[in-house]
Amino acid sequence: MIQTDPGMEVVPRLPPQTRERIAYVAIGAASGTNLEIAVLDVDRRSPRHGQILHRTALPEAIRDVSSLAFNRSDSTAPDRYLLLTSPTGRCLCIIDTHPDPYAPQVAHIVTADEFADDAEAEPKAICCRGNGLGIFWVSPSQPAGAVAILDPQDYARQRSNGLAPDPGECSYGFACHPVHGTVVTSAWGSAEMAAAGLRPDLLMSAAYGHSLHVWDVVNGTHEQEIRLGDQATVLELCAANDPARSYGFAAVTASLEDLSAAVWIWHRDDTVADGKRWQARKVIELPAETAPSDGLPQLLSSFGAVPPLVTHLDLTDDDRYLLVSCWGSGELKRYDVSNPFAPTLTDSVRLGGVLCETPHPASPNQILGGGPGRSLVNADGSRVYVASSISAPWDEQFYPRGAEHWLARVDVDPDGTMGVDSEFFPDLKGSPVLALCLAQ
Repeated sequence: MIQTDPGMEVVPRLPPQTRERIAYVAIGAASGTNLEIAVLDVDRRSPRHGQILHRTALPEAIRDVSSLAFNRSDSTAPDRYLLLTSPTGRCLCIIDTHPDPYAPQVAHIVTADEFADDAEAEPKAICCRGNGLGIFWVSPSQPAGAVAILDPQDYARQRSNGLAPDPGECSYGFACHPVHGTVVTSAWGSAEMAAAGLRPDLLMSAAYGHSLHVWDVVNGTHEQEIRLGDQATVLELCAANDPARSYGFAAVTASLEDLSAAVWIWHRDDTVADGKRWQARKVIELPAETAPSDGLPQLLSSFGAVPPLVTHLDLTDDDRYLLVSCWGSGELKRYDVSNPFAPTLTDSVRLGGVLCETPHPASPNQILGGGPGRSLVNADGSRVYVASSISAPWDEQFYPRGAEHWLARVDVDPDGTMGVDSEFFPDLKGSPVLALCLAQ
């Protein structure tokens, strides 16, 4: 019988509607203003399609955003409350989209000392896969991180388990498997290393994290380290949406051997003895693109190549297709992962990119800085929203001529062919997209 982590019981998922009408977009601040939640019309049938309908100012303490998602711990209830995590703000912000979804309001702030008993706790991610709400956080005294379980109704803390022993690195990526009471984390490096962008000296000395860590979230103990090779630098994680599926995908952002990128699958094998049940293997390889050194940013000139730089992974709701954002090469790739151990590329599109600077079809004569940095696929997998900016240090390193802040939409035809929507290219007034959530 499957045992489930107490407080995070799995709730059956309901079939979603497929047509999104609006998007809630956390956007960076213009000079002297607070961060905002912009309400963006994404309905093609609307006369205001592609326009920002409303802006809700966030509290001044919120200066960054690590995640934005609806509280879906009760799958039988309609979407209402948006959950926003701010690492430097050290808080969880609850935003109410009712009674008027076009004018959301900040309803409540849960501070770090409330959810973590640690005033320096920085929330990184949210897990809403059951009738409990999980927040993954790190702090100087707890660099490996911890998971706080909150009541999804009043956000009172039920418990908070630190992940120990500390493997010596600051956790970055986070994925949960509530059926097994397990979380998987990636470690980019120390907090200082993460804030500095990608440093060539650290990359070439293999100083960045190259392992996945598996934790027992119930007891807060470290179960297993899965090494992906000394050449790998692991960043983003994406677990299967179906809680009964015990696998996920990890992005190796860049290999110090040849600047290539890769996607690995981690999975649980119950036929293997304790301590080695979680295993991983490479399933996608993405080579770097050679280029003349004199046309590359200083960071890449000595390599004579542009790395794909996989910065985000996203799965369709049915776990059938994997979207891979290659921020360096300026590509969005779509893979059929019906067999997750043997992905098949169905199509790819280009936007921006260090080398190509592929323009958006809405402005075909204008080169486009930046690339697909993060993606969000809609409920039925027919549309993918891609945003360009990663973080200021990365933007400046890889796009010294300017990493423009843009949001685009890619349409996916029934045969798997993708194309950039020429009619969707909203004017963000130079504000970076920090996070995005769709409303149906």
